[in-house]
Amino acid sequence: MASPRSPRLISRKIKLTALAISIFLFYGIGIFARSNRGIRVIVQNESGTSLNNANVILEYGDPYLLGNLAAGKTKKIFIVHGADARIRLEFADPKGQRQSEIVAGYVENGYGGDVTVRILPNFSVRSRDDSFAMLNWKSWYGFL
Repeated sequence: MASPRSPRLISRKIKLTALAISIFLFYGIGIFARSNRGIRVIVQNESGTSLNNANVILEYGDPYLLGNLAAGKTKKIFIVHGADARIRLEFADPKGQRQSEIVAGYVENGYGGDVTVRILPNFSVRSRDDSFAMLNWKSWYGFL
């Protein structure tokens, strides 16, 4: 003989299972969506002054325009590329002098990770290249 609570327990288990499957699918779709966006380049201006005409340039491609980058600000862009290449950051310091630095020495078609670039007070550039991933496991978080 079944207890009166059995239908509620079954209903609750079904709801929890459906929720778990929905979360898994949402996460999986996010991995696919993020992986199709290419490499995310994050440029952080820690120089203490505004930088002008900042560009992220993919070798063998058009520049991705960042524009002016105020002190303490961060800009993010996604680069989708079709050939093996390097990624370069260019900007003008307050004196108008053009600065150029390679921030990712080698990226391949299909990479989907991140390149984080910091512009320091002396206008030197430090970068961390985590662009080697074919899948970006950050899913939707990878867009933030």
